[in-house]
Amino acid sequence: MTTHDDLEALRDLSDRYAAGADHRDPALYTSVFLPEGHLYVHNPADGPPMGQRHGHEALARVTELLGKYDLTFHFLGNRRYALAGDGLTATGEVNCIAHHITRADATDHVMHIRYEDRYARAADGTWGIDERRLRVLFTETRRID
Repeated sequence: MTTHDDLEALRDLSDRYAAGADHRDPALYTSVFLPEGHLYVHNPADGPPMGQRHGHEALARVTELLGKYDLTFHFLGNRRYALAGDGLTATGEVNCIAHHITRADATDHVMHIRYEDRYARAADGTWGIDERRLRVLFTETRRID
């Protein structure tokens, strides 16, 4: 696989992560993580993790937790990746604006997020997220129509 192919594969992980979350699809959501992958949630961004999940079984429950919202929409923005010289690991940073809609009170809880990722190749040569640090930079609540 070329470096360009590697970068596209890493980008695809975040696209699938967002789609898995927004569609409440635990199989799609967990497919981006290595089997023993980690998710740490930092809110505030510079604080210690307020939540963490390890392994596909625990990670799959994230899609259930999102079910308390009528709709979520993760919009991905700037992305940077750095491939290690060994071709087996990489790091990345992905920015996201995540909308969380509750129709009953007509609100959109908006989270401005930075994902700090560590990636590794699985035994089959595909990339997966080994560790994702979800850092909530700030939030806002908006009224919606």
